[in-house]
Amino acid sequence: MGAPISTQQAKPDPQYAIATLGYRVVAWLFDFAGLSAIMIVLTDALDLGQTFSATFVRADGTLVSQSGYSVGADVTDSVLLLLSAAYCIGLWHFFGGTLAQRALGMRVLDRDQPKRLSLFRAFLRWFGLYGWFFIGIASAYSDFTWPFTIAVGAWLVTLLVTAGRSGQKTGLHDRLGRDIVVRVVRQ
Repeated sequence: MGAPISTQQAKPDPQYAIATLGYRVVAWLFDFAGLSAIMIVLTDALDLGQTFSATFVRADGTLVSQSGYSVGADVTDSVLLLLSAAYCIGLWHFFGGTLAQRALGMRVLDRDQPKRLSLFRAFLRWFGLYGWFFIGIASAYSDFTWPFTIAVGAWLVTLLVTAGRSGQKTGLHDRLGRDIVVRVVRQ
């Protein structure tokens, strides 16, 4: 008796091509927008903001009172920091990409062998990509925010320039995590 014949056709192994900078930026923007939306819902649900009340005198002498609800930059940056860490590190390690990256057919793989990132490498990549949150948190405790704003801008421009100028489109954060971002190309 011979071996049973399979009636299912085997799926071809996917091949990979380097993901373009455009795809990577679009994925980051979608992920960041989603994380920001979750941050807004969480800070409101957990009541992390503060109510405020202010009274001031107008030029004509009338008193004006206002009250509202505000969430400080230190709180929003801290929540985004924690959310982005759990989201990115977890998804890179367990699924090979964030939701937006996967939706766009991209995978974040170990540079040395085609497998998902270890937790440590995923952490290093996340730190390189989202470390600017630490600058944002520090700026909330400073009277001079402009140096921090310049530092965040420089951080983001550095990520874009290093990814754009590299032949394999590896930015500083990719080099820290020793990873490569690819698109799945089916034959």
